[in-house]
Amino acid sequence: MPVSKLDEHAVFAVAVKIPDSEARDAYLSQVCENDTALFDRVSALINSSELNRSFLEGPPPELSPTIASAEASNQEGSRIGP
Repeated sequence: MPVSKLDEHAVFAVAVKIPDSEARDAYLSQVCENDTALFDRVSALINSSELNRSFLEGPPPELSPTIASAEASNQEGSRIGP
């Protein structure tokens, strides 16, 4: 039985919880049957979800110092404010 567009989010919610990519693809193939557009949309959502999940897992990239930060170093006798 083909899944309607209204079920796309339900298919995604189940598929995204399957950690093994082969098992996930098998699930999607079974649920989507001949609806390749649905398979592609849900696969794209899963890929996007995986990319976004890793976004906050690591430390931020090193920031290069700016001219403003070099000038704002704390030095004895320097003034802050007007």
